[in-house]
Amino acid sequence: MSLNTGNIGGNPNFNTTGAIKIPVGTSAQRPGSPRVGDLRFNTDIGVLEIYAGSSPQWHPIGSVASPFSATFVSLLTTSSRTGPTSIGSYYNNTVLNGQVTLNGGKQIWTVPSSGYWRFDAYGAQGGTNSTSVGGGGARVRGDFFLEQGETLEILCGSAGYLSTNDCDTGGGGGTYVVKQGGTSVSDILVIAAGGGGASNQGHNSQGRGDAANYSGTGADGKHGDASQIASNGQGGRGGSGGYAGDRSLSGSNRGNPGGGFYSGLSSYTPNPTWSETRAGASYLDGAQGGTANDTTNSFGGFGGGGGGHGNCFISGGGGGGWNGGGCEVQYTSYHGGQGGGSRNNGINPVATSGANRNNTVGGQPNHGRVEVTKIGL
Repeated sequence: MSLNTGNIGGNPNFNTTGAIKIPVGTSAQRPGSPRVGDLRFNTDIGVLEIYAGSSPQWHPIGSVASPFSATFVSLLTTSSRTGPTSIGSYYNNTVLNGQVTLNGGKQIWTVPSSGYWRFDAYGAQGGTNSTSVGGGGARVRGDFFLEQGETLEILCGSAGYLSTNDCDTGGGGGTYVVKQGGTSVSDILVIAAGGGGASNQGHNSQGRGDAANYSGTGADGKHGDASQIASNGQGGRGGSGGYAGDRSLSGSNRGNPGGGFYSGLSSYTPNPTWSETRAGASYLDGAQGGTANDTTNSFGGFGGGGGGHGNCFISGGGGGGWNGGGCEVQYTSYHGGQGGGSRNNGINPVATSGANRNNTVGGQPNHGRVEVTKIGL
């Protein structure tokens, strides 16, 4: 017997050791006018799903049979203002082997199965020199429901350059997870800001990558000296609304801010005083790190880190991110680069400013990374 229409009232009891046949089909075959409580088996994801009427409207029922966990890394052996050109052997013997391609330094990855995914992103640290430590990159974590076949761009920021002298360094690159080809805020999953570049000892205040600052300016300046991690400093004006940082508080406009998400404004613009140095490029402008003068290579990291001049008492570069970090030039005060601002469009958000940091003076600053885990169907 089959029942195509009608209702069954009361509390029916199916006294059998067999099974109840329920609707079976793909995601594309879901009913056009579902009702809250509708139940079916989805052959695309291999689990039962129920219609809840809220986003996501169809909720999978069950647990992940084979959990997916992987870490995307910068694919760089040292700091770089441009993105990687080869995946190399980084993902050999991992679930990412053969699953990642490159486009302009951005890693392209296709979601292997529908469900809830957690992205835990870390921005890159600002450049470190012989006396001061670069500002730490932010940590930003969010959960998202993604469909099988969706394609993402993942950019793991490069740290600012490790300078061997006691002078200005470049900002750290932001780390970005964005839907492929995305150009609007709705296409962003998470952006973890990079830290600001260190400057001269005693005149140093690079900012941490700011985890909480989604729409305002970049992070406040913080000392980069390892012995004064939490001391307040001074920073220039960060970008706002997803744009690169600002030179307007930088003496003689000499500093190089970090890049943001959107094109334009100060993104990758040459320094008006030292034209060989540049601000970091925003994500939609290619995300290159800003250039430094030729003798020091104190460039900003890939992911929009602003270039450090390389001389002393000028300015460290701002960090890249959703909003680019600013910069300030003060010969008698603090003039490290400012950390960028972050963005998190996920649920269950977790965020920490300045989390990704190597506190060793003269040590290689930390690159960005993204840890990805499937947490539910």
